[in-house]
Amino acid sequence: MFFGTFWEHHTCLYLYHVLIIKHLNTILCYSEEIAKYVPIVVKLCYAIAGVVAVVGAISVYIAMNNEEQDVKKKIMMIVGACIFLVAAAQALPLFFGVTN
Repeated sequence: MFFGTFWEHHTCLYLYHVLIIKHLNTILCYSEEIAKYVPIVVKLCYAIAGVVAVVGAISVYIAMNNEEQDVKKKIMMIVGACIFLVAAAQALPLFFGVTN
């Protein structure tokens, strides 16, 4: 027979299932470990957004005092970066299925 005997075929299927279950259990274990760090990363995202906002505000203030041309562009980029960081911090727990 082309695929081997019936016994060989089912033995291979059994081994494949055992390997898949083993790898899925490993992935589940690591995902639980990663989920422990999600609150820390969320706080880190908020802290980075705060630093970006403060440094950006100083940069915009200096640009306005020097009467530069692209002040509006700087403001929009800083606001966009802060919105992205806050949205990422909100979406991260949902991605990993972590509830507070």
